[in-house]
Amino acid sequence: MKRAIIAVALTLIVAGSWAFHPKIAEPSGYMYVIGHIYTNYSLIIINPDGESATQVIDESLHSNSPDKVSKATLQLRQAEIRKINELKLAGWKVVNMAVDRGDIVYLLEK
Repeated sequence: MKRAIIAVALTLIVAGSWAFHPKIAEPSGYMYVIGHIYTNYSLIIINPDGESATQVIDESLHSNSPDKVSKATLQLRQAEIRKINELKLAGWKVVNMAVDRGDIVYLLEK
């Protein structure tokens, strides 16, 4: 009986102290997701800490052929939506969207 009381007491102490355990800070602030068309079809992500990453869409589609341009644009827009949905699941929300000469710029906040 004494062991059971000690075990329950220790469990309550551990559970209570866990509530005060410092939590790891998640990145917050603002983030950009940019669908860039002009120099190449790429998806640019600018994180809250200022670091950026670029994902180039299929380079075989980079040409002036109308068919390839439309395929590359479609693939870029699909990549944008996939990234926005992925970030939404991570807790980000789109607060603004703007179009600048064909580029689409999403501003996200967490």
